[in-house]
Amino acid sequence: MTSPRTTGLYIHMPFCRRRCAYCDFDAVVGMASRIPEYVDAVIREVDFLSTATGNPELESVYFGGGTPTCASEGVVRLLDAVRTAFPVAPAAEITVEANPESAGDETLMRLAAAGVNRLSLGVQSFDDERLTRLGRLHDSACARDAVQRARSLFPEVNLDLIFGLPGTPVDAWQRDLEGAVALDVDHVSAYCLTVEAGTPLAEAVRRGKAPPPDEDLEAAHLDLTSSFLSAHGYERYEISNHARAGRRCRHNLMYWENRPCLGAGLGAAAFWEGTRWKNETSFQGYLRSVAGRKERAFPPGPAASFSEHLNPEAALGESILVGLRLLRGVDLEALGARHGVNAHAVFGRDIRRLLEDGHLKQRASRLALTPSGLRFADRILAAFTLPGDRQQERIRG
Repeated sequence: MTSPRTTGLYIHMPFCRRRCAYCDFDAVVGMASRIPEYVDAVIREVDFLSTATGNPELESVYFGGGTPTCASEGVVRLLDAVRTAFPVAPAAEITVEANPESAGDETLMRLAAAGVNRLSLGVQSFDDERLTRLGRLHDSACARDAVQRARSLFPEVNLDLIFGLPGTPVDAWQRDLEGAVALDVDHVSAYCLTVEAGTPLAEAVRRGKAPPPDEDLEAAHLDLTSSFLSAHGYERYEISNHARAGRRCRHNLMYWENRPCLGAGLGAAAFWEGTRWKNETSFQGYLRSVAGRKERAFPPGPAASFSEHLNPEAALGESILVGLRLLRGVDLEALGARHGVNAHAVFGRDIRRLLEDGHLKQRASRLALTPSGLRFADRILAAFTLPGDRQQERIRG
């Protein structure tokens, strides 16, 4: 399999001041003193990936977390190391995630000076009571101030918002959307609150101290999000993402198009030459894996704890699954040619059923979700997963 000439690189910065009530991401709290050690390890992994992949040009670099702006000096140092290890396209999209309370003037100016051109702010809500329920450290005034300062420094700014919080009336959710539009941002990511096992929120729901998810409320919020943002000039191009013309997130489009993309850092995921892997998720485990990396075939990377090689049928299914998240849908003929498999031969029964149920629509060879399909996307897209056809490997040591 020929390696791509261009790709994207995700770098995970796990450091946070406090874990939010709903968060199940790979994050660490109270470990700021270990940022330099962690950055050293990620630089070693980045160097390894550059050599192993034949040094492709990066068209995007994305720093996620955690809260990368809790370690902004480390982000700058890593960005310098990435530019040393890889050729980075002159017009590459370079994104850093931030929380409002960690987006001070010095931090934002440091990132802008280093060449970051897209900031993604985890605002989540402009309502102080809902922010408290979510366990956020900022209030609405802090969020608005951070967005306004970010817009003066970065060519593109995204806002993350959370909808579907039980007990939130539709008009209250609309006020959050109005707040985002009033700040004149380029991109809005609106995610439905998910109660993930093992989080404080899940425990609160289990004990009856927090209400469970309300699917009807979530659907009402989702419908309002699409109609309201569309009316204000934002195109809904993916289930949860809305952008002004020319402002789609190029890095995330790589995932939805199931293109090869690299990942470095704690818990980072990557996909290369038909193999998908995920790095160690414990802080010490990640450091040990990179420091004492054993010689092993690539892919996967030196810190991988799990990998799976997708056969053509499973790879096709995954391309359909992630591609249907895009409102434009997928071209079944093009994907079949790409993977060497006929989509209808593998998934024909499921496609016909979902078309009959009104969850999918088809025009020529293009397949896309209908409005009802968008509402129940997670359940519908599961039809294109073939876990039994993947060659999986747990990596030890």
